[in-house]
Amino acid sequence: MTEIGSFPEPREIKRKARELLGQRNVILKLIFASVLCWIINIAVELAETCVYYTALQLCILDAGSEIQLFVLTLVFELVALLCVAAMAMGTVRLAWLLTKDPGTRLTEMFYYWHSPKRYFRSILIFLSVAALPKLFLFSLSYVIFDILPLIYLNTPNITGLIAYFFALIGVFIVGFLLGALLLLPYSLLSSAVALFVKSDKRSVGACIFQSARATRSGLTRIFKFRFSFVPLILLSVVTVGVLLVIYAVPYMLVSYFYYNAALFEDEISAADMEVTFDER
Repeated sequence: MTEIGSFPEPREIKRKARELLGQRNVILKLIFASVLCWIINIAVELAETCVYYTALQLCILDAGSEIQLFVLTLVFELVALLCVAAMAMGTVRLAWLLTKDPGTRLTEMFYYWHSPKRYFRSILIFLSVAALPKLFLFSLSYVIFDILPLIYLNTPNITGLIAYFFALIGVFIVGFLLGALLLLPYSLLSSAVALFVKSDKRSVGACIFQSARATRSGLTRIFKFRFSFVPLILLSVVTVGVLLVIYAVPYMLVSYFYYNAALFEDEISAADMEVTFDER
């Protein structure tokens, strides 16, 4: 296995990623895959909203019941998981294949829908690496959109508005710092997905174990590389997510695999041999 010390400069990795994305067929495939995942997510959110208001009108739900709202949200989170996880993992796998062969077919993004075993394995790895960040973002959004507004509603004047404004800034700062702290140990799992998509023969547990073993000695360096994308993500927020879908996601995915190609050079070579024409 390649040592962390042989890891190339981040600028070189990003340069290679930009060169690959400069090929129109590559970036268009990744944009399509990202947009499709986004549309499915939005469709589930809209379905949840429709069900919620329909249930209110039919008096099935109580508008003041936090428990009922939580159960409804939980149900649709499960629906989103079942719909999006395999598609998201297929998009990640497509990005990896494009770094190996820019002519890879777009249909590779549906790879994990081809058999029940692949499908449920993709959900398992998705849960393993995405559950904690999703819980963190869900908690942060709950504080911002459900708890903080109570500050202004309890004091509906200029004082309450100012208090709400400063509380909002404070939550963003605390959320950013907690996110950064979460990202540092979470970097141990940074290569688990890359190892997973490269071979159907490697178990989810083995992917996580090998990722943690390989990355623990260079945790700070890996964290800095991942953190270097924060400005791009913040800029994507300014563009209401448009930049995230049409450039940031493809750019980060391709950079991610070039990064892992250096980290797991020997294992990647072996995994490439396992992806036969029939499997693809």
